[in-house]
Amino acid sequence: MKNPLRHIFTPSEQRILLTLISLAAIGLALKAAKIAPKISQEFPDSLDLSVDYQIQYDLQNITKSELVSIPGIGPKRAADILAYREGYGFIQLSDLKRVKGIGEATFQRIAPYFYPLDPNAHFSRESADSLHKSGFPVDLNLASEQDLILLSGIGPSRARQIIALRDSLGGFSRCDELLQIKGIGPKTLEKIRPNIIVGEDK
Repeated sequence: MKNPLRHIFTPSEQRILLTLISLAAIGLALKAAKIAPKISQEFPDSLDLSVDYQIQYDLQNITKSELVSIPGIGPKRAADILAYREGYGFIQLSDLKRVKGIGEATFQRIAPYFYPLDPNAHFSRESADSLHKSGFPVDLNLASEQDLILLSGIGPSRARQIIALRDSLGGFSRCDELLQIKGIGPKTLEKIRPNIIVGEDK
């Protein structure tokens, strides 16, 4: 029997076409036998919009643009949150309720958008306030993360950055070296300067 495709396809193209037809036939046979996986169920081609794919943020490092993306936080409230963080720092997530305009209802709405703060930080807001008022200095070269976090505007994340910088410098020689850390500017340094020392430098 003559091959009717020999005038249309080259021998190589005929072999490819035959292979494709064979694979299609095998696929149809497997589907008919219910052996083939239900790909559409295992790998959906689109997101299920009925599921809430919620993003969470680190309260210690969140930016203003990220804050305003959270339902219930506008530009003014975002600025207030950042001002509070700069002035006092967040020790626990519930400190958000100390920000002007954030009551219990608002807190419950926005809290799921933040990661929990460091669970290993076993100190209270009262102890932080006590340190702020006392003026007792913290030696930057000896301070632990727990010591540093009690300073105004220094949270767990920033405390770890201070310790990392201390390790890389081989120890602080002056307080101004804290300005190398992103997020610690002249204003923050001036707020904590009365409560920090480097070695014997008081």
